Amino acid sequence: MFYDTYDSLCLVVKAYSLGLAERGQRHCVLSLKWMCSYIIVLNSVTTVK
Repeated sequence: MFYDTYDSLCLVVKAYSLGLAERGQRHCVLSLKWMCSYIIVLNSVTTVK
């Protein structure tokens, strides 16, 4: 269940970062991608436990 929540959130972040990329705000996109990666790592760590 947690995985689905994180996965959906990550998809939203990706869609939002694509929208920002079209406006040329690269630094925001990079921070959003980092946040998305952090969420995936955090999720896999909690899943292993």
